[in-house]
Amino acid sequence: MAYPKIFTSFFVLILIVHIKCYTAEMKRNQVISELIKNHDRFVSPDYEEDFPTVVSVQLYVSSVDTVSEQNMEYSVTILLRQLWHDPRLNYTRMSSLSRLEMDSSRINNFWVPDLFFSNEKKGSFHDVTKPNRMLLIYRNGTVFYSIRLSLTLSCYMRLERYPMDDQICSMVMESYSYSAENVFFKWIETQKPVVVDRSIEMPQYTLKKYHATVCKKDYGEGEHIYSFNADSYISTYI
Repeated sequence: MAYPKIFTSFFVLILIVHIKCYTAEMKRNQVISELIKNHDRFVSPDYEEDFPTVVSVQLYVSSVDTVSEQNMEYSVTILLRQLWHDPRLNYTRMSSLSRLEMDSSRINNFWVPDLFFSNEKKGSFHDVTKPNRMLLIYRNGTVFYSIRLSLTLSCYMRLERYPMDDQICSMVMESYSYSAENVFFKWIETQKPVVVDRSIEMPQYTLKKYHATVCKKDYGEGEHIYSFNADSYISTYI
């Protein structure tokens, strides 16, 4: 009759130790290491679900560097900001920290959207003094990702009224690998979707207005959602 009592006591002891492991407050670096260890950066957050990962996008245009009528292109420097939810990165059971800030060297350990600019001619990252990238992970799994880019984008210009012309240039963004069933891009709703630095000045053009829209495109392998930002420039020739 003694054996069942010994077995019961042993089982209760193991159960209590197991619970303590989950309730202990983890340090910041421990939380990050745990998230990286259990995270698959090659798969989108909701890939196995019946709904897409919604990515909210915001653009901050810090400079308009050139507008070329001859090459029908324009160059800009922007901050591309993206916000989404990844339930795999929820760390509420590990720590009470409000957010985790990732160094640029750690960002590659996490999934980020594969957004690209479909009317891009050339582009470059900024890496002085380190790569200009930032990733914030909040307790509930919300992720904020910001990156600084310089882009040259194609812009079809109608020059019939040159030099008194009014041109509309676009910036088109979409996912390269995922259809809208897996990754859905939209403009951020809690803030202005497009912010243009007020100090921007161009010798030959004036920024007249800008607006943001969302469109759909079907390439045959699935419907893609793309975000469309149109900037209108009016010549300032006299």
